[in-house]
Order: sequence, then structure tokens, then C-alpha cells
Amino acid sequence: MLRHICSCGYIYNPEYGDITADIEPGTTFEELPDDWVCPICGLSKRAFAHVMKRKHVEYDTLS
Repeated sequence: MLRHICSCGYIYNPEYGDITADIEPGTTFEELPDDWVCPICGLSKRAFAHVMKRKHVEYDTLS
């Protein structure tokens, strides 16, 4: 599931939902009500951006 970050730094993680707004775990960002706001700063969903996952790359050490 994709996470979204607010311009204030709060990250909405669908695995946890938002207990302050009675949003159940497993609720995707797209499923949040249109009037949902960031629990930290009160900005709307439009202030959020996708959190891009970085691919973990392991490098061999040179001997």
C-alpha cells in the first residue's frame, strides 16, 4: 500500500489508518473521506504527495 506525506512531514500509512479521525487500518489514501485533513496541521488531502519507495541495492565489497 502506498504511503502519502503531508507538506508538514506527517506520513499517512494505510496499514495504521488514522485513529484521531476513526479511520480504520487498511484504508487507502484514496478511500479517505474528501473532508479528511492532516491530523498534525489540518491541511487537506491536496497537501499530500506519494512517498516513493527506494529500491534497496546491495553492493559487493571490493577486495
